[in-house]
Amino acid sequence: MSMGMRWLTGIAAFAAFLSVAAWSISLDIERLEDTFREERDSVERVIGQRISALETVLVSLSGLYHASDNVEVAELTGFTQELLRAYPFIEDIYHLQQLSDAERPGFEEAMREQGLIGFRIHPAEGSEQATAYGGQQGYLAIDFIEPLHPLATGLLGLDLYTHAELAPVIGQAIVSGEIAANGPIRLKDSLKRALYAVKPVFLGRYPPESEDDRRAMLSGVVMLAVPEQKLIRMDSRREGFHIALMQGVHDTAEHTVTAEPRLAAKPLRLSAHLHPQLHGTQLTLAITREITRADLNMTRLLSSWLGMLGVIVFISLAYRGRCNAQRHAQAARAEAVAEGERFSQVVDNAFDAVITSDRHGRVVSWNRQATVMFGYSPEEVIGESLFPLILSKDGLARYGDVLVPDSNLGSSGISGRYIETEGRDRSGRTFPLELALSVATVKDETLLSIFARDITERMESDHQIRLLAYYDNLTQLPNRQLFKEHAALSLETARRHGQSGALLFLDLDGFKRINDTLGHDFGDRLLVGVAQRLREQLRGSDAIARGLSQEEPGEETIARLGGDEFTLLLSEVRDPLSVAIVARRLQGAISKPFTLDGHEVYVTPSIGIALFPEDGDNVDEILKNADTAMYHAKALGKNNFQFYEETMNARAGSRLKLEGDLRKALERDEFSLAYQPQVEVSSGRIIGAEALLRWQHPELGNIPPFDFIPLAEETGMIIEIGEWVLLEACRQNREWMDSGLEPIRIAINLSPVQFGQGNLASMVQGVLNGTELPAEYLELEITESVIMRNVDETVGTLEQFRDLGINLSVDDFGTGYSSLSYLKRLPIDSLKIDRAFVMDIPESGDDMAITAAIIAMGHQLNLEIVAEGVETREQLEFLRQHNCDFVQGYLFSKPIPAPDLEQMLRQQGPNTKHQQSA
Repeated sequence: MSMGMRWLTGIAAFAAFLSVAAWSISLDIERLEDTFREERDSVERVIGQRISALETVLVSLSGLYHASDNVEVAELTGFTQELLRAYPFIEDIYHLQQLSDAERPGFEEAMREQGLIGFRIHPAEGSEQATAYGGQQGYLAIDFIEPLHPLATGLLGLDLYTHAELAPVIGQAIVSGEIAANGPIRLKDSLKRALYAVKPVFLGRYPPESEDDRRAMLSGVVMLAVPEQKLIRMDSRREGFHIALMQGVHDTAEHTVTAEPRLAAKPLRLSAHLHPQLHGTQLTLAITREITRADLNMTRLLSSWLGMLGVIVFISLAYRGRCNAQRHAQAARAEAVAEGERFSQVVDNAFDAVITSDRHGRVVSWNRQATVMFGYSPEEVIGESLFPLILSKDGLARYGDVLVPDSNLGSSGISGRYIETEGRDRSGRTFPLELALSVATVKDETLLSIFARDITERMESDHQIRLLAYYDNLTQLPNRQLFKEHAALSLETARRHGQSGALLFLDLDGFKRINDTLGHDFGDRLLVGVAQRLREQLRGSDAIARGLSQEEPGEETIARLGGDEFTLLLSEVRDPLSVAIVARRLQGAISKPFTLDGHEVYVTPSIGIALFPEDGDNVDEILKNADTAMYHAKALGKNNFQFYEETMNARAGSRLKLEGDLRKALERDEFSLAYQPQVEVSSGRIIGAEALLRWQHPELGNIPPFDFIPLAEETGMIIEIGEWVLLEACRQNREWMDSGLEPIRIAINLSPVQFGQGNLASMVQGVLNGTELPAEYLELEITESVIMRNVDETVGTLEQFRDLGINLSVDDFGTGYSSLSYLKRLPIDSLKIDRAFVMDIPESGDDMAITAAIIAMGHQLNLEIVAEGVETREQLEFLRQHNCDFVQGYLFSKPIPAPDLEQMLRQQGPNTKHQQSA
């Protein structure tokens, strides 16, 4: 071969190499870009699901607090552990308690009593009091962490109002009443960076509407910590695949794939930027894939170049070419077969079932996992129609049109889709199935690639979380969240079709009494019984909500909102009369006795009714109006139902404001005590006084006790207020004794809620010890109704008081239902005749007879008798004639401030009769 021919052959070979190299690399880049897009879409889908899950968890946690006045630590721990198992990307769950300066010492002491030795509220490291949270006062201290690992223990008591980065986020959540998030940041220097999502928890049933009310009614905050690496961690990623998380927008392009090819030593890089929203916080996910020479198909490049070189050599060296070309062709084929075998090994060992079909839907390839999942061998399915093999009848009916390859393979609608459907294996077993679809063209043949995954475990986990998030664990009824979703759907349907509906809000009268006296386990069983009766009373054609996916609007829905509150949603209501019939039917069913452990227990319902669309155009407004009507039913005597009226809103608003102000009254020193003297009938001397609570509101003036005492009992604030009354009355009495006045006995009313306290006797003893008041100068008054709740338990508590030397009196005697057999068992000292029997003396012969009988009976039992409500001399004379021991009423004095009573005591002087006898 001449020198010129060799040069031409060399140049042709080099040109062929460059052409083949460019063609081969372009094919690899296109393949890698397709794979990278699938990976990017998978990341976007997973991140979106995780952000959505944060909202589900926060709503579930806040709902737990709204559903119960007192969430036990054990209950909260079990609930949060379930959530952490279901959502492993969440690192920690927190609860933060809102506290005032006055509440701080008691809170710290209570936490120390729970075993947290040395617990105290402390500021964030290197921080001053934050001001960016919207003006909230006091402390927001962490009082619960799950899991409580060693690094987290130092966070207990941390005041997040002092955390420079989290305080503004918490303030945003309080102002809006919604979820807010921030990050990645560090909660403490020793902890790793994480994103934090928070949701406020408010006192009462509903988030307050105004910003001022939200600040005033804030109870605490629930918070989730999600480390940035856990948020972006994927199940399986190829080597060289990287995800970086940044706060803010770092690239204006979304869903982009950018290739930067290089043939030098530097790698090829594929990149994309996603911009998810984390509840108001803008994030950027920078996704990159480093492609090295090892990822390029050098074998194909070499084999193709050798083939082209062989052609050139064949043309130039025909006499040698035939043999050499055959050897090179055989080598290329062998290499291609080896490459195919390597690819087949990768596909066969994939975690998912990997299947390909042609444009007619016939199976072309079937990997090992497909055999495991569906039960068919490759030999059985190659060439068969794919989707009838792997989908159930329902799945095929739902997605058959979408998956027809002839009509869809050429469109962009099928490639890149994710479908959740129902699969079927060879035995006929059905299971939830996820399909990822991708279309590719190989040698002018269009193929459909299917990645199939059995998602049974994931669906079971989702179902369990749905039960936790949307259903009441005790009664298995929908909870507030699911009820509101279903009600919104029903409301929209009614609006679209011009229909009417009704919402019934049902609350059990006296349920707290049953809980306090018989125990929470007993109360829980009663709630289950009520839920069952509500189900039974619905018409046969009605359905109970079991989830939005199983029902259509137009059905009746029952839900338990929390505590002893239930709601019913009635759709397609013809007129208010039909709603009243349902309400009356429910009222009658629940009022019948419940038999639990041999006890007959009675409860009655108060029901509020709001109609839609007349009483509101959104779920929150209708629910609130039905709640308002329910409270009106309670105010009218309970055990009845009331339809909502516009005028009720003003009363409900006033009640909400009163509740908020009542919570601050102790801290603001707005309470005081008035004292009504008790006079000895035989001598006319003041021998004691009844302490009566008064509230001087800074705006509304004097609030009558009958307006705020029931509210304090309902909200549980009577416990704290009652302790203050006891402490103040004992302190005042001790002060009078120290000033030289003759000792008198101070009588204090015990609320039924107070009497249900387990530590009542020890609390009273602590007050007596602290004030150094002798027990004989304290009298505690309880009503007949409290005594009769549980006589055995009542006797035990009263005997504890008797052992301390405290006097005991039955207040409002004659209005209850106690019997002599019970009365003689009680360790009491006196009876107080209710004013209802005294006020009509001497006009009412019946009242005179009853009063005389009570006095005579009391004396037979060696009890002292006190008559209250004495306003005329005729009443006093009647009581004197029948040997009543003591009287109190306006005839002698109305309730007066402590200085006025002190003056009266000084004016009457010392008891000379007592001194002589002494």
